[in-house]
Amino acid sequence: MLSWSQFRNLPHIKNLPAHEQSRKYFLYESNMLREAKASAISTLSAGSGGGRIKTSTTTTTTTSHVPGLDFTIEWFGKRSATYSLQPDSPRAYSLGQSNGISKNAVSIEQSGGQFIWWVNGSAIFLSRTIDQSLFNVQVGQWYHFAISRDNGIIKAYFNGYRVDDGLDHVNSASLFYPNVINSGTQSLNIGADPSLNSQHGWFEGYISNFRWSYVVRYPGVTSGGTYSIPSHNLVSDSSTKLLLTMASQSSPYSDSSSYSKVVTPHGATQNPQWNSDNPFGLSSSGSVYFKGTTYSAQYLSLSSSSDWTL
Repeated sequence: MLSWSQFRNLPHIKNLPAHEQSRKYFLYESNMLREAKASAISTLSAGSGGGRIKTSTTTTTTTSHVPGLDFTIEWFGKRSATYSLQPDSPRAYSLGQSNGISKNAVSIEQSGGQFIWWVNGSAIFLSRTIDQSLFNVQVGQWYHFAISRDNGIIKAYFNGYRVDDGLDHVNSASLFYPNVINSGTQSLNIGADPSLNSQHGWFEGYISNFRWSYVVRYPGVTSGGTYSIPSHNLVSDSSTKLLLTMASQSSPYSDSSSYSKVVTPHGATQNPQWNSDNPFGLSSSGSVYFKGTTYSAQYLSLSSSSDWTL
């Protein structure tokens, strides 16, 4: 946890009035203490043989102490445009459509290098908190993205770093979101929020290994800390609700989870196309390319499901 002197010298804090600095530090400190307490409870549960089950050396699943489920939604992305026409920027995925209706979505925005999670129509800013050099998305490079909830605490991961510090500094709020995210009748879209006009909601570039799971995949990483980026195609386990590795040219949209969900490709004149380019540089992997415009209208969709409720 950052000390008071370290916190007040952060670039986005140091020029604020003293009372505002103090208020934000109080929020930050409260959230970090809540996170530490949750971690301690989970550790005690592990020692007593209840509430915490190890599924691998780097993945744990926790009996939640809040109404909402633990989850991790992750993917690899490689953008091929500067987003000069996309100030609100592409949605890598969107459960439901448009700002006012989206139940759960992520946009990676150029302005300020923002990692924004949309939940029930509201924007929660996850990455304007740690040193901006940790979150700097460049054209033509593969990156790993993940958003996770660990006992109510929302965490953001980018290419080997946890890039949140426990606060949404734009809205002056902690990243504690304990509520159930009810998917309702909303479909899950990958590569776009197709309801957003112009190019704002359309991802332009490559996506690979999109995984939706009811588990904390990268536990124990502190703010600004590091984690190991997956180095091969992601795998399905008992916590996986959807896994699109996009590794197969013959079936690029197939779901590798045990649920074998039906994925529908969309495109005005051509569906999103498989490509051998992938984040691992392996012949056994691949990706899907999205053109990223309303004119091409390329995205993938999956029907509404209780599996999208978190």
